[in-house]
Amino acid sequence: MHLELRNADLKTNSPSLQDLIEGAIAKAQNLGRSLILSYSYAWQEVDPLFFLGQKCQAGQYRFYWEQPQQNLAIAAGGMILVLPQVISTAAAEPDLTTEQEHDHDRFRRSREWSRQWLSDAVVGGQPNCQPLKPYIVGGFSFYDRPMHQTWPDFPTARLFVPRWLLRKTANLCTLAINSCICANDQPQQIEAELTDVYNVLKKEVIGNQAQDLTGDRPANLEPPMRLIDRNTASQVTQVELFPAPASNQGTPPAQSVQPVQFNRSGRDQKSRDNSSKFNPAIGSLHQTLAQDQTLAQDQILSQDQILAQNIEQNRRHSPKLLEINEINGDRPWTDAVKQAVGEIKAGKLDKVVLTRALELRVADQFEPNLVLDSLRQSYPECINFAINFGGQATFLGATPELLLQFEHEEEQLQLKSGAVAGSTGRSNSPDQDQEMGDRLLRSSKDLSEHRIVVKSICDRLGHLGAELEPIRSPQLLKLSNVQHLHTPIAAKLNVDDWFVAFDILGQLHPTAAVGGEPRQVAIEVMQSLEKCDRGWYAAPIGWVNGDGEGAFAVGIRSGYLDGNQARLYAGAGIVADSKFDAELGETKIKFDALFKALGIEN
Repeated sequence: MHLELRNADLKTNSPSLQDLIEGAIAKAQNLGRSLILSYSYAWQEVDPLFFLGQKCQAGQYRFYWEQPQQNLAIAAGGMILVLPQVISTAAAEPDLTTEQEHDHDRFRRSREWSRQWLSDAVVGGQPNCQPLKPYIVGGFSFYDRPMHQTWPDFPTARLFVPRWLLRKTANLCTLAINSCICANDQPQQIEAELTDVYNVLKKEVIGNQAQDLTGDRPANLEPPMRLIDRNTASQVTQVELFPAPASNQGTPPAQSVQPVQFNRSGRDQKSRDNSSKFNPAIGSLHQTLAQDQTLAQDQILSQDQILAQNIEQNRRHSPKLLEINEINGDRPWTDAVKQAVGEIKAGKLDKVVLTRALELRVADQFEPNLVLDSLRQSYPECINFAINFGGQATFLGATPELLLQFEHEEEQLQLKSGAVAGSTGRSNSPDQDQEMGDRLLRSSKDLSEHRIVVKSICDRLGHLGAELEPIRSPQLLKLSNVQHLHTPIAAKLNVDDWFVAFDILGQLHPTAAVGGEPRQVAIEVMQSLEKCDRGWYAAPIGWVNGDGEGAFAVGIRSGYLDGNQARLYAGAGIVADSKFDAELGETKIKFDALFKALGIEN
């Protein structure tokens, strides 16, 4: 069957879902290849993390991104397209040091694959909804070689187009459902498929009853979706995400949405001064975290109360630790630090980041959503992320480091990055905490390390032809357990093709904040001294969309969860005057944050 192209500009709202589908099939026929169809709905206020946990079943891809400083949270589930992997011609037991096993082309492959699918997408939505252009989400490994044994589900590059994506900003929530359209598809089949997905996603599970998520919330309902703890998990009705295709029910009617405003209070005055007013967790988690499940509908708990209840929840449900080991080969990590300092003093390099990894096993299965929820509440200044490729393993974390954020407008890429290097602890005493921060700002060792990172990022952007904005002096970035030296970096690049952002990403990774300087020498030292496989740790993870926007974070302060096992990572920047005990203490602070999120004490 051949369909005529009804609308010359399909990247706008179509009169109906049926018309949009027919136009997409016609376009696929004209192009001679498949394309993405994306249809958006105005959505009710929900907690995206809870929504992801409820609507994704085992075996499905999932992605989560929460960036409070940008008033943004993204939850995505399922997969319709995935970046093809390089097929190795090596033997069944590959030698990971051989050249053919390296994926030197991964950023270029990602650029061209993203261009192919985003450039010709057909986009539409409800009349009352500004439609989302398709998103591609995913990430990369630290090194350009595969990790067959320790990170089996995480190749050198994996990007995918989700089946559905929920995007939440400060005052707007939008859901997009995607389909891969082929030239020989039948419109009725595609419409039934999309409608089935929509009908499942629009139902909110409260106790044993399903409620509609698309319209205004009835006054007699509880507050919006929220995470659940282990005590209430069994009470939640399980629903099938993708049921068997049903009869065509037509395009769901448009509904009006009145978003709920967030109500967030900070950890203390310092935290409020260094974080956004946006936190998707607040106002949506409070009742299930409270002991009294009969709280009044309008009773809103402060963030301090929520954090206190989460601490108590973690204490009550602390998993029993069965085993913990450090991956350090046949010598302590501090010996590697001593050797690195010696090579720096000998003039081989200026800085290198050395990573520690702890492997642990507990009696029960880890619950990634609860771990991530703990992280996002404890670290609202960070980018909180999680990714799972349909297996049991999830990579998640709360990173303070933005690698690249970009926006394309008027043939120019607006670029943002950030240097995070130099650290010290926090204190419960405001005066002592301020003094610790002031010492960090005066520390010659930390300022030297920080300047190396700033210079490396600026040099790489300048090498690409970007025009840098003036660089400010480093400021303090205060997290709940640690404070860093931080310098935001902004630039602009005159370019017609925004997909070169992938080339920029490849040039920036790894920055001196997680690698070293000079980069290639530092990588050689790291590979020689580190005994753990970094995998996706400290590597780019993020998203791009069809509007020429994107963001990638550096995957630090992170862990790899696999059933009842976890591998946690923490690193420290080593320079000529590094002190062994101080570097070890810095990694301990970072590990403690992850242990707390896992609910493991001591």
